[in-house]
Amino acid sequence: MAKRHIPTYHATSIYDISPKKLKSLGIDLLIVDLDNTLDNYKVPLPSKRAIDKINDFKKEDIEVIMVSNNYNQRVTNYADALGIEKYFFAMKPSPKKINEIIKNKNINRNKVAIIGDQLFTDVEAGNRAKIMSIFVDKLTPKDQPFTRIKRIFEKPIIKNMKKKNLLNEWRND
Repeated sequence: MAKRHIPTYHATSIYDISPKKLKSLGIDLLIVDLDNTLDNYKVPLPSKRAIDKINDFKKEDIEVIMVSNNYNQRVTNYADALGIEKYFFAMKPSPKKINEIIKNKNINRNKVAIIGDQLFTDVEAGNRAKIMSIFVDKLTPKDQPFTRIKRIFEKPIIKNMKKKNLLNEWRND
């Protein structure tokens, strides 16, 4: 298990993450993944709960940007419906897109967090960019074919992290 795969926090879902708690941790910019983090990969537009959650972050003055490895039209349709900035085909785990956002926004890295459902893409990209990484369980059992393959390799790493108490559980207290 590589250090680059150990998240800052683990939460059951993005829907369990309190915007007030994020703000209390100094987070002003939140980078979110799309598929199986906000909604099932087959859902073309945001669910009501995704809209509500993004609006909750915005109410706390947390800017939300979607960074996804998915294709242009999928990410654009979804993010535009949420009224947030987006980056598609981000090539995570490369931190390049995250670093570009940090530079363009002229924001300190300790004010940025990423939330995603994959260790090998979202968490690793966040850790390589030296920002807070929040690993969430996937929302649904359905995954895209390529993601299903990655999950096979992720599973023993997650099990090992749990066994060694390396998953710092998110608490909204």
